[in-house]
Amino acid sequence: MDLLSFLLILTSSVIWKSSQFYLDPAMLSMLLSLVSLCLLGARHTSAGVTQFPSHRVVEKKQSVTLRCDPVPGHQALFWYQRAVGKEITFLIYFLRENKQDESGMPNKRFSAERTGGTFSTLKIQPAELEDSGVYFCASSQDTVLQS
Repeated sequence: MDLLSFLLILTSSVIWKSSQFYLDPAMLSMLLSLVSLCLLGARHTSAGVTQFPSHRVVEKKQSVTLRCDPVPGHQALFWYQRAVGKEITFLIYFLRENKQDESGMPNKRFSAERTGGTFSTLKIQPAELEDSGVYFCASSQDTVLQS
């Protein structure tokens, strides 16, 4: 049932009398059930990594700043790029606020920081056409490096 249908059913079950209204008992029960489901679903608010903005279009020579908020408690944070028509590539890896591996950063126009081991920003200044693509952020509790 879509929202419009639900609202039509709900309003048709309301009886208006002067300045008061009475809700049909069956509709009251349905409404309480829906509110309960919404409240149950509202408990889990931290589903994963959050990136902001979700999409961004800029002109050449403009600066771009992307933000990544990792899962709370995750120490490791990674940035990846998928340039148009290419495979996904690694850019940089942080452990807490420390850069561990920035070998994937393409050039000096790209920079990244992680303040206090919390969120991270990826900056491209100035942006060029070859920077077009999708940028991903990931986090994990910790990593084990193999030699």
